[in-house]
Amino acid sequence: MYEITVLRPKNIFRKMLIVSFAIFTLLNLSGCGLTARSPVGLGAIYTNVKAPTYVSDSSEIPFCTLLKTGKVECSNILGLFAYGDCSIRAAMTKSGIKKVYYIDTETKSFLFFMVTTTIIIYGE
Repeated sequence: MYEITVLRPKNIFRKMLIVSFAIFTLLNLSGCGLTARSPVGLGAIYTNVKAPTYVSDSSEIPFCTLLKTGKVECSNILGLFAYGDCSIRAAMTKSGIKKVYYIDTETKSFLFFMVTTTIIIYGE
């Protein structure tokens, strides 16, 4: 009449592994890979957004001269691997800029698998 199900250690391990993987995946999807700097958030399939981050006093910006630009990039793959140096100091050093007038941020993503943030500084 009544059946008694006996869980074998192999079945328990498999279920624990599946539950652990599911919890890891949910926590990973709620991490930094999905909260990149974008004024409109990340698109579910594709994102390519450019937005201002910093603007100095407009009276300081010389509009008659060409400004130098410096770009640095950081990436995040699957929320597991993050790499790159997106510091303003790195962009200034790379481009030889001594005075920063304004900064833009560009965010690109594809299916939440790869998120790339580019910091673009303008100055002289």
